[in-house]
Amino acid sequence: MDFLSDHYIFTNCKRLQLGSFPEFLSENSEISLQKILENCEPGKDIPPDKIDEIHALWKDLLSDAVIYLKRKDKREFRNAKEEPSPDKVAFGVDDLYKYFEEYREFEALLYGADRFYRDHIMHVFKVWLIGNWLIEKFNSKIHWDFKKISRENSALDISNEEVSAMWCIIALTHDLGYPLDKIEKVRDKIEAMMAYFGGAGNFGPGFQIPAHHHFINDFILKFISSKLIPNKESTKKDEEGFFQTAMQSKYYLKFSKSFEKFDHGIISCILLMKNLVYFLESDFDLSNPFTDQEDARQFYIRREILRAIASHTCTDIYHLYPNSLAFILILADELQMSGRPTFSELKIGRPMLKPCVKIPVISKREIEIVLKVVEEEEEGGGKELFFALCRKWHKWLRGALDASRREFVFSFKVEVKSSKGKTKGYNFINKPYNLVEIYVDDNKDEDLLKTLYS
Repeated sequence: MDFLSDHYIFTNCKRLQLGSFPEFLSENSEISLQKILENCEPGKDIPPDKIDEIHALWKDLLSDAVIYLKRKDKREFRNAKEEPSPDKVAFGVDDLYKYFEEYREFEALLYGADRFYRDHIMHVFKVWLIGNWLIEKFNSKIHWDFKKISRENSALDISNEEVSAMWCIIALTHDLGYPLDKIEKVRDKIEAMMAYFGGAGNFGPGFQIPAHHHFINDFILKFISSKLIPNKESTKKDEEGFFQTAMQSKYYLKFSKSFEKFDHGIISCILLMKNLVYFLESDFDLSNPFTDQEDARQFYIRREILRAIASHTCTDIYHLYPNSLAFILILADELQMSGRPTFSELKIGRPMLKPCVKIPVISKREIEIVLKVVEEEEEGGGKELFFALCRKWHKWLRGALDASRREFVFSFKVEVKSSKGKTKGYNFINKPYNLVEIYVDDNKDEDLLKTLYS
């Protein structure tokens, strides 16, 4: 059994086994999750008929994660004389769940509007599963960009259990903005149809976010584009006011560009910030230092969740560390590509490409992914699939500021088997110091880099 099936993930991830579930899960969520996982046969994925159960579990998991992170906020009830009763409601999750239900109904339109559209309901749950496995493969050693300023200060420490809850929110909500990302395609299809009625389909300008939303949207862009720095006026790392925030202009520009294109990662962040009270209670001030070190820690937890989500659709953001939550989301998202037929494939009743991901090699020093693809027809798209994936990975792992810190080797291979039994292996290897190799089979002299962008 050498393929990355759902069954493989939860049988090889301790965090997804009964008795070892993440601490943030409620008892009801544990029972529901166990029932879903029990029905997955060896070597197989979770059956599609479990979508209603997963849809309901989505809400419970998201609620559990938010409630847990709030419970670990040291500022709440810090002067309480008695043990406080934990929250039982994650305010705003009900609204997001109603949106998710609308998304599920709207998904039929997305299939019709984009022949390459793939399922995004089961997908986010499976990304959550894969991410748990990846985090475990990294020994729960997550890279935080505040480490440079907190080596002698534990005030910013984020526990492994908090990471589990953060990852749950990231995975389950990273594609919420997808309908808005594709709404122009839906509109184009309607206009094309209405053109046969004498131009009645002229709907004027495309979709635009109302101008009065600019202030909160700009706040969100600045929030996810900022980092923690030491307060110059503070001399002791253990005193209040040591940390403050500074906006990183390159992140602000890149995320602003992503927002202009309605990339669904940044739109998902806006949905979370506007609907979940947990994010509306974020502390953020570019002018003044945090008055409490826990304020800084809570800013960072919320910012890291949103930045990971925004980054997964913004290829202008490059990545240096394989064990950052942002990169783990990209990795889990890309690994979860099998069993998601497009509309074109559903229409003809068979997949044009049958992709299967072999169990990848995952470590802080090496990541190796092999995708086996069977083409229904000669030149059935395997090469094009490799080039499309290759362009993304090449940009995510490009040479840039501090790229010398990228110490891991990333390799991606697509083994394409045609209907005539011929096999070709397309290879992409990114090594430290920006050494990139792209070639077919074992012929490293045939550099495909120019072909990639021609």
